[in-house]
Amino acid sequence: YPKRSDLPKLLTDISESLSGVKRDRFVADMAAWNDEALRQKKSLAETRIGIYAGLAAINGLNPVIGADIAADIGLLIKMGQEVADIYGLSERHIEFLKTSFNFKAAPSFLGKIAQFMAKYAAREGIILILKQMGKRTTVKQISKWVPFIGPLIAAGLGGFSTYSLGEHLIEEAEVLSKQILEELFKDQEMP
Repeated sequence: YPKRSDLPKLLTDISESLSGVKRDRFVADMAAWNDEALRQKKSLAETRIGIYAGLAAINGLNPVIGADIAADIGLLIKMGQEVADIYGLSERHIEFLKTSFNFKAAPSFLGKIAQFMAKYAAREGIILILKQMGKRTTVKQISKWVPFIGPLIAAGLGGFSTYSLGEHLIEEAEVLSKQILEELFKDQEMP
């Protein structure tokens, strides 16, 4: 019964005692048993999407049309997988909950996680998102032909688009993670 013990406080204290990469790795790996843990996970995820947005901006300077889109797809897939891992939204995490805590709702959440991963961490889902952001993608490609300032515009659009997508990704991950925890705690109530 992790909700009834001091486990959330212990996890928070451990994360606060660490620094740098060790802290980031611990926050990404720890279970989010309370709002403070979710806040730490969100902060870490926002830092990571900032890095991916920077990489996408640098990729926007890539003069080879088409190659930059392939690189963007790879960056977005990696970002989606990393954020999902930070929030514990993987089949591996749900299987752990199912076996360790008799998590009765695991099958329904496995379906939700599969949809989440298909949308944000699979090539087809990312391509669909890029098509929905068609206007920005088109402007980014066309701006590369404008001398001097065009690559800067492309870099800015690439970074902005990646960061915007990352914010939506975090919002959905946070909602799904909270739903899983609420359901888990409902199953963990003592008689």
